[in-house]
Amino acid sequence: MLSIINLTSKTIKEVNKGVDLVIGFFDGIHKGHAKLFKQSDRFNLLTFDHIPKKQRLLYPKVDEIEQLSALSGLEQLLVYDLLNNNLSAQEFIDNYIKLIQPKRIIVGSDFKFGSDQVDYSLFAKNGYEVVVVKKDHCSTSEIKKLIINCDLDQANKLLLTPFYLKGTVIKNAQRGRTIGFVTANIILDNKLIELTEGSYVCKVIVDNKTYQGICFIGKPKTFDEKQRQCEAHIFDFDQDIYGKKIKVELYQFIRPTVKFNSINELKEAIENDKKAALSFFHKQEKPKVVVALSGGVDSAVCAYLLQQQGYDVVAAFMQNWDKDLNFELLSDHADDQIQGCDAKQDYEDTQKLCEQLKIKLYHFNFVEQYW
Repeated sequence: MLSIINLTSKTIKEVNKGVDLVIGFFDGIHKGHAKLFKQSDRFNLLTFDHIPKKQRLLYPKVDEIEQLSALSGLEQLLVYDLLNNNLSAQEFIDNYIKLIQPKRIIVGSDFKFGSDQVDYSLFAKNGYEVVVVKKDHCSTSEIKKLIINCDLDQANKLLLTPFYLKGTVIKNAQRGRTIGFVTANIILDNKLIELTEGSYVCKVIVDNKTYQGICFIGKPKTFDEKQRQCEAHIFDFDQDIYGKKIKVELYQFIRPTVKFNSINELKEAIENDKKAALSFFHKQEKPKVVVALSGGVDSAVCAYLLQQQGYDVVAAFMQNWDKDLNFELLSDHADDQIQGCDAKQDYEDTQKLCEQLKIKLYHFNFVEQYW
């Protein structure tokens, strides 16, 4: 079971020794971080809280810990608070790393630490085996820029999970209810990155269930609000969720915030936002296709090629062909009949291929239904 340790001179004795140690700043787990975790199937992880640099975060520390806790192979999560303990790099090694006694130290190629911001080479100088992983230009700072510039599609491709906001639903002025668009409102943390104000395509997770929707982020200009918040309108949803915690995943920026001259203009704009969101989600859904497997492997290959292009493929095969030993005729001419393989052999070959290609195989009784 994973243990979380706030690393101090007193708690360091609780750390397992002789285990690989991954060290880094993990504000938003992305593909670059994933490369670090793949270096070991059993490791401890050291992250930092209260980084001195004045920078806005993607997520609060509690969310970072929650994301890290789900990692496979992670045994202990160590959190070191820099607020009153920002030692030099060598002091940190002397006071903590030497007592932890890691088997190997795993870091990203851009990693620096200590109040003097020394790179990872200092670990090697102190006799530790260091594994340095190149992150291929995938960094939290780059992801922040993408999100701020409304390129959520690219940001979400780099993150391991879609970018989200989280909070407790508050009871507000309830104006949305009066115009036919009930919203779940959460206050935005001013320590996190400041998003472009406007409307977004989103998904809302409530009680572990996911719903499609749209949300407005910012201060509504039409009503001269002062507090920045996220107002999520959940499609086909009518539950009372005041006081509940929700997660709002952002997928696409729709439009910037506007001060409307009338409520009717606002309603029309929200309707258009909803249409844009529904169009977005429709494009994301995999189109379904059924491929009839008539014999041999050629139709199974067609099913595979369709699957590779993003189709949700179901392969249909005639029922009882697995028992049919009759030969199919490859020629319509009586004087030139050539026997092919029997239906049973067709079935067995195609079934094996479908299993390898992970294509669902569905049986139907062709003779009874269509003959």
